[in-house]
Amino acid sequence: MWRCLSRTQTVEAARADGEKIRLIGGAEASAIEAVGNAEAEKMRLKAAAYKQYGDAAMLSLVLETLPKVSGDNVSVTSFGCYDATLCQQKCPW
Repeated sequence: MWRCLSRTQTVEAARADGEKIRLIGGAEASAIEAVGNAEAEKMRLKAAAYKQYGDAAMLSLVLETLPKVSGDNVSVTSFGCYDATLCQQKCPW
């Protein structure tokens, strides 16, 4: 392609190709950065939600799952968020 061009034209064509590659690389880097920033923000928001609701959600999940895991041999009676009674056998209440 550059055989028929003068030396100046060849140098300018090479510079143009280099600039094209630089611009494409910059655009790709910006796109990758934007995706990374969006994913980081998503993770930050998830972490904040888990921090705010995590303890209550975890307690609820444990209280719902425990009888299933134990084969209904353990009953769970909750007295507020900080007190729970676990029985080896079916509890009378």
